[in-house]
Amino acid sequence: MKKFKIYIAALVLVAGLFLLYLDYKSKQQVFTQEIPEHSITIIDLSEQRGHGDIYLILGIVLIVVSVGLVVIPPSDKKTATLASLKDKLTQQEQRVVSLIQQAKTNKEIAIELSISLSTVKTHTNNIYKKLEVSSRQELMKLPNISGF
Repeated sequence: MKKFKIYIAALVLVAGLFLLYLDYKSKQQVFTQEIPEHSITIIDLSEQRGHGDIYLILGIVLIVVSVGLVVIPPSDKKTATLASLKDKLTQQEQRVVSLIQQAKTNKEIAIELSISLSTVKTHTNNIYKKLEVSSRQELMKLPNISGF
């Protein structure tokens, strides 16, 4: 996905640069006068033709978009709101998350919730899948779901 994003950014950048080139070419008027032993070239940039400003504006916009695609980081699931996390989990899973975030072991969680160790492991695996995390450390970085 990251490579695809870079390819898109490069394509948008090239399109933006091409539009800036078109803007430059649309405004450039070159006159050449040949005299024996001399050549005089006059470049007149004062007169603007047609859609030059549109090329300039679109070119700048595309360049800014391409830079934004590369520079602005994607939204991080660790910035998820407390409400959105709670919506994904059952009440029992929310209790398990809260206890994990209190640094409790699976055995301590099983005792506190009066469930088997196997059930704690099942809840933990379901939580990882629903919240798209792969470890307790990642789960600890999410907003605290305490209150249970």
